[in-house]
Amino acid sequence: MRIIGGTYRGKKLFTPQDAQTRPTSDRVREAIFNVLESSMPVPFSEMSVLDLFSGTGALGIEALSRKAKSVLFVENHPEALHVLEKNTAQFKGVEILKKDATTFLLPQKKCFDLVFMDPPYGKDLIPKALNHLYEKEYIHPHTWVVCELGKKEEVPIPNEYHLSKKKVYGKTQVLFISLNKDIS
Repeated sequence: MRIIGGTYRGKKLFTPQDAQTRPTSDRVREAIFNVLESSMPVPFSEMSVLDLFSGTGALGIEALSRKAKSVLFVENHPEALHVLEKNTAQFKGVEILKKDATTFLLPQKKCFDLVFMDPPYGKDLIPKALNHLYEKEYIHPHTWVVCELGKKEEVPIPNEYHLSKKKVYGKTQVLFISLNKDIS
């Protein structure tokens, strides 16, 4: 596995040896970032990024490689945390929270411009995490949330959000979600 774009393009990333962590493939990451780079209202250099269910940190690291201002990684699986710490060691603007991605709390109010969510497939964690982001006001009307899930999974999107785009890449589907603009 490697970084596919930006300043650190080609740099190899460590991957866990356990069966629980499923890193996002290079192909899917490249497709996600192609959509983001052509659609985001602000450049990466102005973004605060949240990477939930971080695993190896590949999605957040891709954002850092493209000069994201900061990335908060949230992960609670011990093997993944070990790899995440190794993969992010050389980057600035990184914070790692060893917490559950559906219930974590920040010590101060913060909103993110871009959120990545790549939970274990088939566990119905995306709606829980979306609700948590909304309830804790960690997102704003222009935040994009990118969710990765299994190709055949059906995920209910909470009413506060709308699905902007849906893409399928092999066995993976990617949802690009934002807040409903009329929700305050």
